[in-house]
Amino acid sequence: MPKEHNGSTSEISEEDARRLFTLTPDDHYFLRTTRVDSQRLYRALVLLWARVERVLLSEAGSIPEAVIKQVSKQLGLAPSVLSQL
Repeated sequence: MPKEHNGSTSEISEEDARRLFTLTPDDHYFLRTTRVDSQRLYRALVLLWARVERVLLSEAGSIPEAVIKQVSKQLGLAPSVLSQL
């Protein structure tokens, strides 16, 4: 049985970030038309955060670094592109 998420995303492990915040092929298809890298990463984070936490993001600064790294790696982007928002 898979390990459950403990609900505390402020200190999420890299393993949990990888398990919970993985983009599906449909997610990649949805994001493909977003041409600006910072917007594509932000939209991916909003999409996954809403799916996992069941709340919408108010700002990207509240997302744990492990989650940002995990999602940006999947998109082939540097986490620093979020500073261009």
